[in-house]
Amino acid sequence: MLLAFCPLPIHHPKLITFASFVRLHATTIRRTCRRLLLIYIHILHVRPLASRAISAGVIFLSADFLAQRLSSSTTPFDYVRLLRYSSYGLIVMGPFLYLWYSVMHLYGPDDTLVGAAQKALFEQITLEPLCIGGYMVWDGAMRRRPMGEVRARLRAQFWGLLLKNAVFWVPANFSNYAAGTPDLRVLYANLCSLFWNVYFSSFVNSLPDPVAGAGGSTSGLGKGRRPSSPPQDESCGV
Repeated sequence: MLLAFCPLPIHHPKLITFASFVRLHATTIRRTCRRLLLIYIHILHVRPLASRAISAGVIFLSADFLAQRLSSSTTPFDYVRLLRYSSYGLIVMGPFLYLWYSVMHLYGPDDTLVGAAQKALFEQITLEPLCIGGYMVWDGAMRRRPMGEVRARLRAQFWGLLLKNAVFWVPANFSNYAAGTPDLRVLYANLCSLFWNVYFSSFVNSLPDPVAGAGGSTSGLGKGRRPSSPPQDESCGV
């Protein structure tokens, strides 16, 4: 799937050189990644809320950066959109998901396959609608749109967004609960959001805005939730 977004052919010299470098230094790369992961896990224990908020902000920033770079080569880069999206991850979704997963770990079912399925379905029914509505309110406030327009946009797009959201996030959340550890669940959700936003934005860039009509722009959305003028992101979660 990721190769579909690669701007270079598979046999491009730069890709071949990069692959050769990775093979040559594979052991060093593995050891470095392992050290970085151990450092990150230590920081998670020392500063649990701040570390997850910053992680979400960085990943949300990366997601929108990649989405803009891959969506169009003619559209100027929108730094305001980038700031709006990364601030949503930093201020809202990172801290909120940390609290959410903590509560689910303490009071939810055990992390068995059945328990993971129950939590994934419960999250789709409760958390994902909150994320969809919450992001549309955040995006509308950042764009200084009237609440009437935000409500109209939500009424027009909510069920379609929730259905597309479920196709990706139910399996992702199930694997997160079934195989992930509590310390790394927010990071995993953010990484899923990164790939989801980049993947999904390539398909919705040209979708018309059902509220604004001709000349209007769709808004992004997500847990990996990319605020965008033309595109519209439909995930909830980092």
